[in-house]
Amino acid sequence: MPIITTSSVNKINDILTSTQKTIINTDYKNYKKFSKHVTSINGYDYVKDLKIFLKESLKIENDSLLNYCIETPMFIYSETSKFLINKKGYYSDQLIQKETNFILELRKAIFEIKNKNKDVRNLYGKIKEEFKYKKFNFLTS
Repeated sequence: MPIITTSSVNKINDILTSTQKTIINTDYKNYKKFSKHVTSINGYDYVKDLKIFLKESLKIENDSLLNYCIETPMFIYSETSKFLINKKGYYSDQLIQKETNFILELRKAIFEIKNKNKDVRNLYGKIKEEFKYKKFNFLTS
C-alpha cells in the first residue's frame, strides 16, 4: 500500500477516485475536507482513530496489540503486519520500555521532601544520590 504526502486537492481527488488503496498524509485543511468521505485518522485524536482503524478496517481484536500500538504508534505498521502474518504466535516486543529519568525523579522527590516531610536525613540521602548521577552526567552527553 503506497504512502503519499501531499496537500494538493487535485492530487488527493485523483487518488481517491482510483481503485487502489493508499495512505495519504496531508494538512489539516484537506483532512477536514475529505474526512467525511474516506476512512481517516486524525493526528490530534489518534487513540480513538487507531482503535477504530484496527478493529473495523483491519478486523483485529487483540487487546495486547491495541495497547502496544497506542503506547508506541511508530510501530503500528510493523506490529500489525506481524500480527496479520502470525495471529496465534503473536507477541508484542517486550524489549522496548520507557526510559526513566533518574535525575528528574530524584529532583521531584527532593522537592516533595522539602515541602511536605521536612525529613532532613531523607533529604540529605536524596541530594547525595542526585549528586552521584550529576557527577557522571558528562559521560552521557
